[in-house]
Amino acid sequence: MTRLGLVAFFVALVCAGVPTFGASGVGRPHPVRILPAQLATPKACIECHKTTIGKFIHSAIEAAGCGACHEVRTEGEKTTVQLLATGNALCLTCHEEKAGKGAAGQQHFPVVEGECTACHNPHASANKFLLLQPASGGKDENLCLACHDTGADVPVKGSRHGALDLGCDTCHVTHKTGDGSQPEFRYHLTEAVPALCRNCHDTADKAMMEAHGGQPLAQSNCVACHNPHASRRPKLTHANAHPPFAEKQCDACHEPPKDGKVVLIEGGKRALCLLCHDSIQNQLNAAKRVHKAISMSDTCTGCHSPHATPYPLHLVQSPVTLCVSCHPQRARERTSKQFVHAPVFQAGCTVCHEPHAGNFAGNLRAQVDEVCLTCHARNAQGEPSADSNSLVLFKGAVRLPANYLESVRRIPLRQGATTGHPLATHPVSGVADPSNPGKTITCVSCHNPHAGNGSPRLFVTETRSSSPLCIRCHK
Repeated sequence: MTRLGLVAFFVALVCAGVPTFGASGVGRPHPVRILPAQLATPKACIECHKTTIGKFIHSAIEAAGCGACHEVRTEGEKTTVQLLATGNALCLTCHEEKAGKGAAGQQHFPVVEGECTACHNPHASANKFLLLQPASGGKDENLCLACHDTGADVPVKGSRHGALDLGCDTCHVTHKTGDGSQPEFRYHLTEAVPALCRNCHDTADKAMMEAHGGQPLAQSNCVACHNPHASRRPKLTHANAHPPFAEKQCDACHEPPKDGKVVLIEGGKRALCLLCHDSIQNQLNAAKRVHKAISMSDTCTGCHSPHATPYPLHLVQSPVTLCVSCHPQRARERTSKQFVHAPVFQAGCTVCHEPHAGNFAGNLRAQVDEVCLTCHARNAQGEPSADSNSLVLFKGAVRLPANYLESVRRIPLRQGATTGHPLATHPVSGVADPSNPGKTITCVSCHNPHAGNGSPRLFVTETRSSSPLCIRCHK
């Protein structure tokens, strides 16, 4: 059945006096007696309800009148009115392709939450798609900016994408859905990058080519270097720029293009990066363990952007997202566990783990207990630093906000202690672990370092009480 056919069907039921699926079964009293036949057109309703008048009118009203969505019952002189269904259930009787929860693909948040009227007027509007406000303009008039502040406040020396003035729908289609792992669907783009960008930007333009060092641009991922909304840097470049890129020293990494293709020094392999980053090479040579992301690949660009990125250390994704993209167990814990360890899912895995190479199991930055007590010891305070805005840990390898330790749970142990938790005489290192034959007791004998259920103390037994944990050794 077509959408208008479905609307007509419901109106016919109402006009015939057949009970339908009202929102509550009890309608609201209407001040004026209405006959069901009057609902076939909106004429009678418009005399009082001026909200149904506008440049754009809901097609259901135009096609079938107010009875498309409202059920009116008249018994004697009493008339009651109610919606045929509540919330999005009503909207989806016609707009089923915009189903929220349970629908395939990445959904716009208000759709998932069942809030169609957060964006749309159900009757009429001065804006297309019955939007409450236009999808263009400044903070006060742009509907999208009520939730999304992207591009609204640009630093004095920053830059702003001119497309914002044309309206958010220049690049976005709110209800477009698909594979959320693809940026086109994750951000509801009208089409994938770079095709979207080429609608306005001519990659063959002379000035454009010169600005990009004469390199081929037609198939480039524009948003890998540029923020599509606004940036504190000129030319919409991301905040963290690789020095050769920022200083326009393209020939530090690039050979002249050949046959319309990018040509990199050293074939773009790790050897190119190590020409400058020799400290990483020294670390790799001296370490007992090398991160598989390095040992199984001969490039650095799986993790790092060679141009510009919004993320620290020139990472191609946020630290947490990048790590869990290769470590699926951690990714599952992020959503399946009741409690998570903050460094793993907030600050990032590299608070505790070396991202390149190290000398300790699991590529930890130190022995297990030393890593834990760096933050959880009662005397933990970080290392001396001239940067008052940062907390420095592990000989300068880790930098966190200066107040990071304020939210960390402390235990009555000093760094280097061998006994004292959870009781004064209880060992924390240096003795055999009764629950793990052949291993020495450490913090992770009792606590999960990543995530868990039961208690925020992350007991390995995943219980609220510590008793099941204790009897593993004290039987």
